[in-house]
Amino acid sequence: MELDFDPEIVRFSGEPVELHWRSGRAKYRWRTDFVARMRDGSRCAVVVRPPHGIGPQWQERLAALDEVAQAADWQVQVRSVLRGTRLENLMWLADYRFTDRVDPEQEQAVLDAFRRRRPLFEGAGACGVPELPAVDLAYGLMWQRRLLFDWDQPLPQGPLVWAAEGAA
Repeated sequence: MELDFDPEIVRFSGEPVELHWRSGRAKYRWRTDFVARMRDGSRCAVVVRPPHGIGPQWQERLAALDEVAQAADWQVQVRSVLRGTRLENLMWLADYRFTDRVDPEQEQAVLDAFRRRRPLFEGAGACGVPELPAVDLAYGLMWQRRLLFDWDQPLPQGPLVWAAEGAA
């Protein structure tokens, strides 16, 4: 979900690249977690940092990936798995990534309601759109990063929300 939320990533697939190499007599192999096509057309190998720390074997694998990526003119991103409130918020917003048809006037009314920082439900209630559709619109705009909020504040509690610059 995090890759789907990243505005610089236009497509990605899981474990599509497997590296094979030798070091001395030993044979090694490693799969990237994802390969992404970036907005600028470049490719990026994405690996997820191990949850219990990086050991020498992981560092060696990452060095091999860096070498191959450099030769292929790819980027490498090392990402950590989100946890806690940030993960819960991402999962909450993921339900709004594929929105139904949106009335442009209602969307604009929701954006206008958040020209200044205000609690989510206050802004949704003040925009002139019925409250439940306004909240749904707000969540969709948050997924699109046209509305912003503090990721450490739980969404169900209605964090402060504001329009991103140029969101209108």
